[in-house]
Amino acid sequence: MNQTMKQKFTDILHFRNACKLFNDSKVSKEDLIYILEAGRMSPSSFGVEPWKFLVIQNEQSKQKLQEASYNQTQVGTASAIVVILARKDMKLEQSYAEKMLRRSGDDLYESFLKDFYTGYTANMDAESLGNWSDKQCQLAAMNMMNAAAVLGIDSCPIGGFVPNLVNDLLEIDQNKYQISMLLPLGYRANEPYAKIRNDFNDVVEYLD
Repeated sequence: MNQTMKQKFTDILHFRNACKLFNDSKVSKEDLIYILEAGRMSPSSFGVEPWKFLVIQNEQSKQKLQEASYNQTQVGTASAIVVILARKDMKLEQSYAEKMLRRSGDDLYESFLKDFYTGYTANMDAESLGNWSDKQCQLAAMNMMNAAAVLGIDSCPIGGFVPNLVNDLLEIDQNKYQISMLLPLGYRANEPYAKIRNDFNDVVEYLD
């Protein structure tokens, strides 16, 4: 990797912040697709992609989502909100996981993946499976936030919302999905505070 690419990625990390208030500028359809594609291309355990992305742009719906999110202004002022759903139906017998695993080929599925996946998930209850999916959705969210930053677009990952209200508002099938997070996107209304992070040596330890 050349120095230009390394510096560009460093710039992206410094640009990204949890934007609390967006201005009136709109994210273009092309840019929104770029961001969502970054989510789609994210890594997932076994390659099962346990997510779905709902895109909210309607002003009335955004205001209702803001009310269901403790009235956080970044929700209502965003150009678009990506609601990231984590799949709950991840047992092999529930068909979604089998469909995804079979993409690698029926022979590999029957000879290896079927038993390996079943063994891995056998002792997971519904809550554990939901948490497993949710962790992977957070990888997709980070990819989308960094992709947005490439374009000079701001974001703010939000876990503070009332699940029942959002479920009802978006008519989410709770047998299949749980809400991982809300991801508002747009352009900052104000310059952010300077980033504050722990010193490198406080968080990194090399083990022999």
